[in-house]
Amino acid sequence: MNGETRYGAHGHRFAGCIFEGVFSMDLILVRHARAFDRDASAWPDDSRRPLTAEGREEFVRLAKRLRRIYPTVDLLESSSYTRAWQTAQLLAEHAGWPKPSRLERLEGNNASGSANGASAEAVQLESLLRTVRALRGIGAVAWVGHEPLLSRFASQLLAGSPGAVRIAFKKGAAIALRLPETHNHDEHDEHDEHDEHDEHDEHDEHDAERARAGRGHEPPMNAAHNAASTLRADLLWMATPAMARAKRGGKRGGRK
Repeated sequence: MNGETRYGAHGHRFAGCIFEGVFSMDLILVRHARAFDRDASAWPDDSRRPLTAEGREEFVRLAKRLRRIYPTVDLLESSSYTRAWQTAQLLAEHAGWPKPSRLERLEGNNASGSANGASAEAVQLESLLRTVRALRGIGAVAWVGHEPLLSRFASQLLAGSPGAVRIAFKKGAAIALRLPETHNHDEHDEHDEHDEHDEHDEHDEHDAERARAGRGHEPPMNAAHNAASTLRADLLWMATPAMARAKRGGKRGGRK
C-alpha cells in the first residue's frame, strides 16, 4: 500500500491521501459557535441571531488549534445564518482556511420532530450526500452548519442511518470524517451500470454548483439513495471549545 501526498495548483497540500487508486476526501463538520438565545423581540428573523462575545472568543481558540490540525482546507462552505456565517469567517481568519461560500442545504430543518419535518430532513440529508459525491477529488472540505442536521448527517455517513450513532455535537465543535472513494473503475463493469454512474455524475456536478450558488434543487430520490448506499466514512477526530480551553489552561499552569 503506497501513500502519496497530493498538492494543489498553488502548492497547497491536500489533506486526503491516495492508496492504490483509492482517494480519501476529508469532510470537517463544524457547528456554529455559541450564539445569543432565541429572542423574537431582538431578532424577529432567527436566522439573523449572532454569536456572543464569549462564543467568538472561545471559538477563536479552537480555530487556531484547527489550523495546526488542518493547515490547508480546500473549500469552506457555510449556512448563511448569521451565527454560522460568523463562525465560518472566524475559521477563515484564524485557521487560515478559504473565505466561506454559501451552501443553502446547511441551513437546517426547523420542522424536525413532526412527520413533515422528518420527510424534509430525509430530503435534506439526501441532498447533502449528493453534494459530497459531487465534491469528490477535493482533499479537504469544511461545512459550517446547525444541529441536529450535522450530527444526523455524520451518523448517516458513519453507519448508514441518521439515528444509528449518537453524537454530542456541542456549539463550536468540529468533527472530521474521512470518505474513501475508488476512482479506478473495473473495465469489465456492465455497460448499463457504467451509464447509470455517468448520468448520476453529471447530475451531481450540476447539483453541487447550484447548491453553492444558493439555488440548488432537491435531487431525485433514487439518485440520492444510490449516494447513501455507496458513501461511508471513518471518524478521524472531534474537537470542542472545552478542549481548547483545557489546553490553554494547561499551558498557563506550566508557566507558574
